[in-house]
Amino acid sequence: MKHTMAASEKNREIELLDVPFARPPPLSKKRKTFELAESLSPNDPCAKVCDQACDANLQKQILSHPLVHLLVGEPLQRVWEKQPAVFRKVLNAEEIQVMGVSYENLIHRAEEEELLFEHHINACKYVDGARQGMNPPAGEEGFVRATAKIIKKLWKDGATFQQHQPQHHSTVLQQLMSVLESLFGSLVGSNAYITPPHSQGLPPHHDDIEAFVIQLEGKKTWNLHAPIVELAHTYSNDLHVSSLGPSNEVTLIAGDVMYFPRGTVHYARSGTSSSTHLTMSTCQDSNIGSFLSSVLPVCIHRALPTCLELRQGMAHLL
Repeated sequence: MKHTMAASEKNREIELLDVPFARPPPLSKKRKTFELAESLSPNDPCAKVCDQACDANLQKQILSHPLVHLLVGEPLQRVWEKQPAVFRKVLNAEEIQVMGVSYENLIHRAEEEELLFEHHINACKYVDGARQGMNPPAGEEGFVRATAKIIKKLWKDGATFQQHQPQHHSTVLQQLMSVLESLFGSLVGSNAYITPPHSQGLPPHHDDIEAFVIQLEGKKTWNLHAPIVELAHTYSNDLHVSSLGPSNEVTLIAGDVMYFPRGTVHYARSGTSSSTHLTMSTCQDSNIGSFLSSVLPVCIHRALPTCLELRQGMAHLL
């Protein structure tokens, strides 16, 4: 298995699959939800979703939500850990609205509750090849409160706002992430990114997670580069475009979803309007190597008292 990109491949362009999404049919009001669950094949991942549902209403929501169908469907399985893919028109306007993530909602939260920089949100921008942190400096009392006034000023100055754990403010997002954790067998996290027009929040970089980018508002143009380390198990420092090979450029509009494997170098910029997207992440440090590095020391420790071969000296092996 290849782990690093050979020098001869530095200039290769990353492949990107761009496909329409077939939305699941709506659930019939005349048909009981448990009948739908019983009609599923035991091997259908959605059957496992049904088992996680604590009541009929939640079961109906999960079964019918297009994100669940996308993330357990065959098109995603074909590209999983292999290449990025864009799925068009996955979410409709109503499904986007219930996510509860937008610039207006951020301002409303700042007016109604205590938002703290670093703890709840970060502000930053990327200009002329350099990242600029825009959080107000913390004082002796610790985190600085993110008031609506401060947020509006930073917004005018081109700041992108990274909102941590938006699922805390959206029941639908909480339910989706809970079920997806069962499906992936791994923790699922989320961050929202709210960017003003003609702006870029973060420099080129790669992450150590499988990423799902869900475009909620406006448009955002992404540049994807081939991995420096395929299926990277650590995230990178900030990278410079000049050190990267050619990119594949793709623009997401509201309702689109993009997947890319860990290690994919990426960065994004808004266009003539502001942009909001949600990034859902999973499978961090969830790989065979990490599993073995945790399990093998325990196995050896437990085997030592009963295994003579493991207790023999190593002098004769040198």
